[in-house]
Amino acid sequence: MDREGQTATAGTPLAKQLGRVGLWTSKLDLQPADQLRGILTELEGLGWGSLWSWEVFGREALTNAGLLLSTSQRLVVGTGIANIWARDPVAMAAAQRTLAEAYPGRFVLGLGVSHAPIVDARGHRYERPLERMRTYLDAMDAAPWQGPPLKQEPVRVLAALGPRMLGAGRGTLGRRPDLQRRAGGDRLGAVDSRHRAAAGR
Repeated sequence: MDREGQTATAGTPLAKQLGRVGLWTSKLDLQPADQLRGILTELEGLGWGSLWSWEVFGREALTNAGLLLSTSQRLVVGTGIANIWARDPVAMAAAQRTLAEAYPGRFVLGLGVSHAPIVDARGHRYERPLERMRTYLDAMDAAPWQGPPLKQEPVRVLAALGPRMLGAGRGTLGRRPDLQRRAGGDRLGAVDSRHRAAAGR
């Protein structure tokens, strides 16, 4: 797939895929699984195009994405964000490809380094997050895949609190301006899996 088609600029395929309005919420973590179908049906009926969920100490991000995808019909589901300290890069890449194959065009992997207190509480050490992200993306790009062939390359977005982390993707193709905060809050940009080549490395 042409990665140029994954930019998150208004009017491009990724923007159209996500819809005009998306919802980021942590509250669905509190809802029993058997009630999600009714909630998601209502959200789809109200016109929400995409649904983003977090990962802290509730539901595991990628399992939760599968649950949300299986209990909805049209929503694009994104992780906002899946914590890179919570799983190794081969597992992250495999989960992304599994969901992308099962729900074509409906899953967006948002990943990030999270925050020190959350990472430390998981038993990891929050050290050198920028270097960690670069190494992680390299390992995801190199991860083997022995599952069914994918119709298109899965979409991956990177959460960043500043320009150096946003640049960790090297081939960052765009940003969702509606997800940016003026005071330097989280930004999401689509990451080209060929980021090493784009950086000249």
